[in-house]
Amino acid sequence: MANVDFENRFSLLSGTQGPRRHDMRRRTRLSALRTPTGAAAAAILLAMLGLLPGCGSKADAPGTPGEVRVVVSIPPLVGLVEALLPPGARVRVLVAPGQSPHAYEPTPSDIAAVGRADLVVLVGMGIEAGLPASVRDGTRVLSMGVVLGIDPGDADEPAQGHAHRDDEPHDHNHDHNHDHIHDHVGADPHLWLDPVLVESFVPELAAAVRAAMERGGNDTAALEGVAERADVLLESIRAVDSAYRERLAAHRGAVVITQHAAWSRLTDRYGIKVASEIQVAETGPSAGHLAELVQTASGLGVRAVLTEPQLDRAVAERLAAQLGVPLGTLDPLGSGNWTAMMLGNLDVLTEVLDPERTEQPDR
Repeated sequence: MANVDFENRFSLLSGTQGPRRHDMRRRTRLSALRTPTGAAAAAILLAMLGLLPGCGSKADAPGTPGEVRVVVSIPPLVGLVEALLPPGARVRVLVAPGQSPHAYEPTPSDIAAVGRADLVVLVGMGIEAGLPASVRDGTRVLSMGVVLGIDPGDADEPAQGHAHRDDEPHDHNHDHNHDHIHDHVGADPHLWLDPVLVESFVPELAAAVRAAMERGGNDTAALEGVAERADVLLESIRAVDSAYRERLAAHRGAVVITQHAAWSRLTDRYGIKVASEIQVAETGPSAGHLAELVQTASGLGVRAVLTEPQLDRAVAERLAAQLGVPLGTLDPLGSGNWTAMMLGNLDVLTEVLDPERTEQPDR
């Protein structure tokens, strides 16, 4: 297995403040008004020193023959990349487990690591907006959103449309649920939470890993091993998809309230409906919004309230108690094992959506 470096030396806002609403236009306007941060200044300095991709420096210098250095932005990508890499490959994740990527700003060490990497794997869709554009658009950068044709490739502009666009890769004759209670503001960037999209991404990811290994001087046998590992990974992803379809089949049409807009791709894929989100502003839910949530939940028969471990759960707890429905905790980031994260979330969903159980202990 690859050696995963979860070292986190950058400063993030407290997860108790909750993530920003996924209105990318608003984020862009706010970013345009900010003065350069210490991280931005560091990026400029590093670029001058030749540590960013394309600068003809350490980023392009070969390491030990066979060595592959990979940087990923968030923990779920670790498991996907690691499954394709040979033993001894180095994977560094920028946003450590338990922290939100929405407030991420890179430190000089982060940018230097990106500059030295043989491959950088990002989600796109504005998730990594804190990274300088020169890093996001490097020649050795692979963006999931761009590969899937959902993100146009400009991180400063939001990808428009519903969670399922006409040009989005479709699964193999599976049913899609397009009946949604509310409209999303822009496209949901949480691409890694949809197993079908992850499956579509893996072949291009495997090709990028192979190319990085080839640049690193790996021999033919090592390069051929990538395809074998990709087949194993794809089977695992398909098994996760099948598990969701089988175990959530009895709950199609169930209505939930989520902590923030992270789950539309997953819920749309498997027939669960999101009535509303608790977190709709950077300042948190207002009293008026909470009153609306209670009214909405009463009218739609909400079955559960879903929070996240990276966020303050106090409001979600009060709302679930007032509605008399279960409170569940879904983790959108996990600890680096994509399969374990997805199956753990499936366990929570099937438990809280059981119509025979109410006010059960939170998981």
